[in-house]
Amino acid sequence: MAFPLVLRDSQITLEDVERLAVPLAELARARTACREFRWIGGADQEAAMAALPESWRAAVATVAATGEPQATADGDETTIMLPVGDGQPVAVAVLIGVADRPWSAAALRRETKVLAQHLASFKQYYADPLTGLANSLLLNRQLEELAAAGEHQGVLVLLELYPPGRDAERAWAYVQKGGRYLASLFGAASRLFHLGSGIFVLLWEEGALADAQQMARMLLNRLRREGFAKAHVGMRPLAFATPAELLDEAWQALAVARKRGPFGLAVSEEAGAATPFPALSRNEQRKAAAWWRGKERFALVLVRQDQEAVSNHFTKRLRTTLGDGVPYLLLNQREALIFLDDADGEQAMRWVRRFRKNMAQSAGASFSMGIALYPCHSFTKARIPVNCRKALQHAEFFGPASQAVFDAVSCNISGDVYYNGGDITRAVREYRLGLALDPANVNLLNSLGVAYTQLMRPRMAQQCFEAALHHEPGNFMALFNLGFLYLHRQETAKALDCFERALASNDHHFDLLLQLGKLYCRQKRFAEAAKLLGRCVTDARVEERRNGDRAAAWRLLGEAHAGLGKHKKAILAFQKALSLNHRDAQALSMLGELYAREKEGDEIARSLCQEAVALDGGQSEHWRRLAWVQWTRGEADAAIGSLRHCLQLDRKNSAALFWLARIYREQGRLKEAHRLYEKVLRLQPNHAEAKNALAQVQS
Repeated sequence: MAFPLVLRDSQITLEDVERLAVPLAELARARTACREFRWIGGADQEAAMAALPESWRAAVATVAATGEPQATADGDETTIMLPVGDGQPVAVAVLIGVADRPWSAAALRRETKVLAQHLASFKQYYADPLTGLANSLLLNRQLEELAAAGEHQGVLVLLELYPPGRDAERAWAYVQKGGRYLASLFGAASRLFHLGSGIFVLLWEEGALADAQQMARMLLNRLRREGFAKAHVGMRPLAFATPAELLDEAWQALAVARKRGPFGLAVSEEAGAATPFPALSRNEQRKAAAWWRGKERFALVLVRQDQEAVSNHFTKRLRTTLGDGVPYLLLNQREALIFLDDADGEQAMRWVRRFRKNMAQSAGASFSMGIALYPCHSFTKARIPVNCRKALQHAEFFGPASQAVFDAVSCNISGDVYYNGGDITRAVREYRLGLALDPANVNLLNSLGVAYTQLMRPRMAQQCFEAALHHEPGNFMALFNLGFLYLHRQETAKALDCFERALASNDHHFDLLLQLGKLYCRQKRFAEAAKLLGRCVTDARVEERRNGDRAAAWRLLGEAHAGLGKHKKAILAFQKALSLNHRDAQALSMLGELYAREKEGDEIARSLCQEAVALDGGQSEHWRRLAWVQWTRGEADAAIGSLRHCLQLDRKNSAALFWLARIYREQGRLKEAHRLYEKVLRLQPNHAEAKNALAQVQS
């Protein structure tokens, strides 16, 4: 097996240019004193070209087409365009407002050469040799750049995929697998970094903290489904901190996440310290206890002004409306807890309606209410104020000026709050409390099942999903999640049944289409796979298409097309997969084999297959495909070596056994060929070619 570290890689790709934009801009300014640096290339090339002055566009197009640098003058200002990359440029560097000096053709070529040399050095210096991702040095540069620019949007996401391997080879392979998968999800050119030992960083700049938390939960789910033993996420908003502080606080959050189960998540202390459902203070609890001491029935109403308090107007309205007859506690300028003695649910709601009507008579901000009753299941009196807070969270789903009574749905919502914050253990408690109130609640059963799955308790999760299906046989989420449990246990037939039943309920869910397509490919049901995977990558109605593993979807689509004999379509699909993740070893291997079959260039074919085994040498099929390409090139000895690697990994690979027997036969090694043909027929008794070949060897 090849040494897994890439110690030297001077080939420049578009992803390198995107990743190294910061040091490239610094180099350009230092050498030319340019006012502004841009590069043109990639998916946004058309938009970038449209933003250029019309007089520059022709020059940029010439550079992109010919690889020859250009210079244009606009008044007193000079702009130069330099090709980036060897041979055919992968991008064009545009340096605006360069130093006022003559730029001859020779000077431009010299500057192009310097740019290429520095870019190759930057790639070497800032790349992690194990995963090919950016390293800690570039992370620090980019964090410093954000701090200097005063940009505070986004979140730093620290992900731990600690390798469980018993030796360095297995540990490195585990980390490489994680790097490839993350690159396939986020794009190798995204702000994704590997710091070493399976610690990855993602600079998430696509929304607020809540958006980053949702992304991280989705990521943890997918990592679990991909077979990673455990994964933890620590997060810290990018606002107002030095790079060292950001990493320090994200690291502390990661330590909290480790305590929250095998797939835990936590936000840094500054962003997530406050409990979502705080209890009363000791003094408030003492006053409230005097209300309900000796009472067998009562209701509590937590009133909160919907808008932030800017004065004490809300508390004045409240005092005026309540008068002296109703006990209450002012918790702050925005909240009050009200005690209704001997009130059941109906009486409490009548009081709430009167209260809202009376409050409306005095002008002021809107308010919402959370109502909780006693007795309620096994809750003690001291727990009822917290139930009010959960009911108030429930009321938020209906918008301002709303109200809700604490019930099983409130527990589902409070459980989701803990789950979304990464505290899966507390989420489980909330879901179980909700089921104690409503044992047939399908949403709660699904939520509890998902939480148990995250805690790696598959049997308990299965019981939840089966209970949900007992109450609602066609429930999509229960079928979808149960299918993954069966898949994890390698019960393929049961998984397939669940996924196909789920498809009948929802045929536009990205992950479902992807998993079904993968299973169909394994069963050689290529026409069905191609149909689903084609929708997966092109149908705008498919949910999560933008955030799904599109590289895997394109690769599987290529596999389906190849299985149908549509090699041209398969090649295009594999190329698309590699444009999204150039380190997808399976796509590289399959594309190399197809290039050889379609005579698209046997040298390229061999190079692709060799890159695949270098990236992931633990897959027997990668070695088999490399051997086949070597065989077509007449490299029999190299093919034998690759086939032996393949059979060391999978002794029952009948295709590899057959090819090795054929090579031995052509070399006159008939005894060895005879033995291998017999082995093929033991594995596949109806293998016609092996039968014929064995007969010829025996004759």
